[in-house]
Amino acid sequence: MKLDKLWPVWAMGLLAATSLQGDSVESQEVIELEAFIVEETARTQLETLSPLSMRMDSLFGGDRTVLEVPRSVTVLSPELMDLLKIDSYSALDKFGAGTQRANYFGLAGSAFVRGARAGTYFNGMLRAYQRNEMPMGFGALEGLEVIKGPVPAGFSPTLVGGAVNQRPKGPYFDKARGSVEVGVGSWDEYSLKLDYGAPMTLFGKPAAYRLSYTGHRSDRFYKNVPHDYDSFYGSVKMKLSERNRLTFGGEVYDFRSSEIPGINRPTKELIKNRQYVIGEPADLTSSQWGGTVVRPLLQFPFSLAVNPQLFALAVPGDVARAQIDPALLVNMLNLNEQSVIDALYTSRPVSEVPPFATFAIGPVNDFLAQVDKSTQDAYVYTPEYFAAGGTALTTTLPSDRVLADPNDKADSRDYIFFADLETRLDGDSRLMTRFFFENLATRKASTYGFAFNSDQVILNGRTEWQRSFDDPSHYFNLGLDVRFTRADVLQDFDAEPFARRDLSLDTISGNSIVYAGAQRGPDGLNNWSSFGTASISSDLFQTALFAGGVWRMLDKIDWHYGARIENAAWEISLPSEVEQVPDADRPAFADDGDTTLWSIHLNPQWEVVPGVVVFGAVQFGKALAPGDGGTVSGEDSFTDVELYEAGIKASLLEGQLFTTLSLYHWDQATFSTRDASARPLRAKGAEWEMTWSPIDSLTILGAVTAQRVYLRTNTLGFGAIPQDEAGWALNGGILNATGGRPAPDNPDMIFAGVPEISAHVYAALELPGGFQISGGPIWRDGYYHDMQRALKIPGYVLWSAQLSYDAGDWWVRLNVENLFDKDYLIGQEPVFSAGTLILQGQERQVNLSAGMRF
Repeated sequence: MKLDKLWPVWAMGLLAATSLQGDSVESQEVIELEAFIVEETARTQLETLSPLSMRMDSLFGGDRTVLEVPRSVTVLSPELMDLLKIDSYSALDKFGAGTQRANYFGLAGSAFVRGARAGTYFNGMLRAYQRNEMPMGFGALEGLEVIKGPVPAGFSPTLVGGAVNQRPKGPYFDKARGSVEVGVGSWDEYSLKLDYGAPMTLFGKPAAYRLSYTGHRSDRFYKNVPHDYDSFYGSVKMKLSERNRLTFGGEVYDFRSSEIPGINRPTKELIKNRQYVIGEPADLTSSQWGGTVVRPLLQFPFSLAVNPQLFALAVPGDVARAQIDPALLVNMLNLNEQSVIDALYTSRPVSEVPPFATFAIGPVNDFLAQVDKSTQDAYVYTPEYFAAGGTALTTTLPSDRVLADPNDKADSRDYIFFADLETRLDGDSRLMTRFFFENLATRKASTYGFAFNSDQVILNGRTEWQRSFDDPSHYFNLGLDVRFTRADVLQDFDAEPFARRDLSLDTISGNSIVYAGAQRGPDGLNNWSSFGTASISSDLFQTALFAGGVWRMLDKIDWHYGARIENAAWEISLPSEVEQVPDADRPAFADDGDTTLWSIHLNPQWEVVPGVVVFGAVQFGKALAPGDGGTVSGEDSFTDVELYEAGIKASLLEGQLFTTLSLYHWDQATFSTRDASARPLRAKGAEWEMTWSPIDSLTILGAVTAQRVYLRTNTLGFGAIPQDEAGWALNGGILNATGGRPAPDNPDMIFAGVPEISAHVYAALELPGGFQISGGPIWRDGYYHDMQRALKIPGYVLWSAQLSYDAGDWWVRLNVENLFDKDYLIGQEPVFSAGTLILQGQERQVNLSAGMRF
């Protein structure tokens, strides 16, 4: 993609950030700061738990409450986020219907809404795509708008499940004020929040600013996993003239941690009794590989030519002799015997190797020669052992053990900058010009054999003419949206033997460490993969025209409508860092092209009686379904989306009760990096949520979600094959995975990994003297862990509670998650990794924070 094509984006950014021209030469050079303070303070959101008091101005046009928006929407105010301790997308399922906690290697990079990954917007501008690069920072936010289903057609298209619009912290207009908060908690948690802002004059213009810092240091419940981050945020708003207001700001967010893959070797007994299959395979380490595994022996297609008994688990000799009957022990391979070693470290007979992989027999023998072979006091499982009635040895696994190493990392740094210029035109019109920049860089490495580097740069400019009419039910907008995305991904998942490491051991052996990514083997080449679209560089340039509005008919029915047409052009190539591909083969990885995207929506809304609204939604079009790291790979990265929704909203009892009931159906596809293709999905569901304040001092929040997502194909994509105890004992040393798998126990291809039914209730009671007590349960029904329905996760109930005291100038809060220390499990990504990983839920977590206002 040529950089000279980016001039429309840069032009919009320049206009939004530097437009200082007044209305005319007669405009006053200095405007009274007090008038600016009064004007902006009047627009400040109220501090409340009621969604009816929150205004939405960035996505649906006009200045609307949730009752006036013709879609299912959940709004979280700063007060709600503090009450429920929602500080990442992993906690979003505590509030509202349709929100889920879908686990992908322990990092909640994106929210999940209605069973699909949701888009993330910052004040209406689409942010960089995240699979699980980092938990999204909340240090720049003072609220969230969770939109169920795709955003209106006028905005950058994202997937159909939903979107989260982040409301940035606004400047303090009323007076100079700030706050400081410190916190301590479980697992050596320490946190610090600083916030300050004030009105001021800037270049002779009335203005206001706000600065914020959020810092966090802690371990996690899971062994060998830190959780550190820092957020630096600032924003300024200026009144340039009577017509022009400029808001700009940005954030630097630095995250340092590692992924949380979970527990390897999942079985029914692990789920039921926490019994874990022990043992590690025969030693495949080599001094030539730094005392780690000779990687090619675990990598397709060479692994097909390796003696399969080298992938079976071996039980330490003292354990085997103490727990296994001697009559059964003779059916295992005794690694104390040199003759067994000589027969074990061999290639497969050519008759047992698939024809396409017979070429690998010679290289496999060379790789086996690199292994530092020696006798070991251990016994290897064999099929004969299980045929004779033997069973796999197990132990109770400590609850904090996961497939993590202190040397693992998942570090990200994210920069954002935004600028919004509001120009008030004659009559009831205004021109909104917005510019958004984001640069997200991620570096990951896991010693079990995975590495991931990504860099994304987003430049997005948007200008929109908005017209309101005398009748507030009429509204129209028209605009231009220009967006450029550069995404570079290096990834290595070609050898990921998740089950090779015995998590019951207190130390991590070199025999479970596999070189990955930038690490180089004896051949001097790195290990970045060219499989599928694992490593790819892409430039995407999008130019769109959009229009929409609201029109009232028959004095009762509002029709919200919108349309967008967009050209998307891309260029893709193989990154130069991928050294395993010869230069002569690189042109085959390059491609360019373009396509036309379109989207339309129609949302009728009928106020049946005052306070009761019936609404509907129909939306069709195409959306971008990015690959890992925000990359595109061609036409398959753009998917058809459809949404049908109907519901009812009501504000009753003089605003004390707000409730929403909705039914929906959606179709879309998501892109699979491993399969280099799109997977078509379909979902149906029902949602109900309510906020009720029967008395001024009591607020009750509740929601119920029932959903089902279907994979609209007859076979599964590439993924790990579920195993029982004997299966792990015989195959634990390598990743057993394949594509094109049938699922006979799941004929309807119902998606796994998240509960189909869930509910939660939370109550907050204000007590005399500034005290408040709150708490409630989340219930999740049992659900299948994997698409083949080999494993099912039991349902559970988790309670959380908070006790707080607010004296006006200072406050203190005690928050407890998993109040009754419930033992529970969390699903994994159901197609690829659920067959080999499962995650233990966290134990009771306590956090105490205190702060003061000044």
